[in-house]
Amino acid sequence: MAEIYITSQELIKTLKISSQELVDIETFFDAHSEDEWELVKGKDYRITVRATGLREYTATGAYTIAKYLEATRKPGFGTFSKNGFCTLSVRFVEHSFASTFLITALL
Repeated sequence: MAEIYITSQELIKTLKISSQELVDIETFFDAHSEDEWELVKGKDYRITVRATGLREYTATGAYTIAKYLEATRKPGFGTFSKNGFCTLSVRFVEHSFASTFLITALL
């Protein structure tokens, strides 16, 4: 079965973050390869527009970003509380992947 990807725009919408926040997270992950937060090209994401570095994410990549946001956001910051952020985000990410999979299967 082919790998299913979620676009950067879908991930931004799902996690309720700005495009700049996603770029900042990507930059942080790329600059700190020896810490606990890592995204592996080819496993967690792929580059879709080489000139801009635009990415699409696998389920593991999207989940890693959601976990990073849960761990680094201050209580009360953003749309979700710290306790509920990851659970809700992961559910939305899973829903996005399920929708993408169904559309792909129907085509």
